[in-house]
Amino acid sequence: MSQEAIERYVAALTKGKGLHDDFIYSMTFDEYKTFPDPYPRTTFKVTETEARISRYSNPGKPGELFEWDIHGRFFTLAKLSIPGIAVVMVPGGVVNEYEFIFTPDGPEKYLDLTKTSPTESRVGVAQHMASLGIPVLAISLPGHYSRSPWPPIPDRRPEFIIGEIPSDEELKNRLAVYTFRMCVEAIKVLITSTLPYDSHPYLREGMSVEVVRGPLEGLRGVLLRKDKRHRLVISVHLIQQAASVEIDAGDVVSV
Repeated sequence: MSQEAIERYVAALTKGKGLHDDFIYSMTFDEYKTFPDPYPRTTFKVTETEARISRYSNPGKPGELFEWDIHGRFFTLAKLSIPGIAVVMVPGGVVNEYEFIFTPDGPEKYLDLTKTSPTESRVGVAQHMASLGIPVLAISLPGHYSRSPWPPIPDRRPEFIIGEIPSDEELKNRLAVYTFRMCVEAIKVLITSTLPYDSHPYLREGMSVEVVRGPLEGLRGVLLRKDKRHRLVISVHLIQQAASVEIDAGDVVSV
């Protein structure tokens, strides 16, 4: 990338020069291909992940709720570039996670971009970001993923439960309640169950803490470790004896 192109890019970031519509910056394809990597390339592994939520009454089964599956692929890394950061990619329209992973004219495979030229690989943006040391979760919304090859569009039906084809009546009823709110709820559940995030990063092992709600409210102790997701193990003194208790992370504060 030429020095002139670098200076234009920096000016756009720092001073807003050369932006379209106040926030879009354009560069030539040659500039894009020679843009320097911000972090060293690393290898990654990909695992499938999915979750299921229940939302909205099912007219075909009175007293039951519709169930909805959401699917994704999680890229885990050999080396992190930015600890505590992950990128979640959610498609719009009728596409799914593959739109982020592969490209129309590229190979439908995962490439090692430490050995393959990133500019010539033609892989999707999810693979590029993961190879730069940033964990990526690429998501398919409910009904947008199938483990079987998609049939021609006139015969295609969304698998709201992965592996199950809805009847005409079920399809009509589901589409009547397929809402943005349901999709957001499903995304939240998948993120929470997949990403190894710390909901209370300010609580550290060895820190003095106090229980602020629940049956142990007012009790003080020392945080021994962060155990299961959203759970802490703390050491406390009860009746002149030391004991360890497991408690919700949201029920304690540092003191």
